[in-house]
Amino acid sequence: MSNVKKLIAIVDKKELPSINIRILFDYDLDRIKESSYSSLDVISTALLDEALEDSRIMLNGHTDAVGSRIYNQDLSERRALSVKHYLTQVGHIPEYRRVEIVNLGK
Repeated sequence: MSNVKKLIAIVDKKELPSINIRILFDYDLDRIKESSYSSLDVISTALLDEALEDSRIMLNGHTDAVGSRIYNQDLSERRALSVKHYLTQVGHIPEYRRVEIVNLGK
């Protein structure tokens, strides 16, 4: 069973604590819109809190229904990397921190 399928099974079986935050991107690009920076700054602050020091964090994303599944998967992965880059470079989240970025699909 793939890691994605395992994660989906875990999420489906358990009510995990979660929060929905909209991170907006320029259309058809992996560039984060400036209006989303403040949301990412809040996430960075939370992830740096000692209470979450040993926590595993999963970020998942969704794309719209425009385009092929393969194209949208690639775009979603590039957007996830943009978020990871922002969190590590701007938000100063240590790269050793266990943050998993998964696209759970629609």
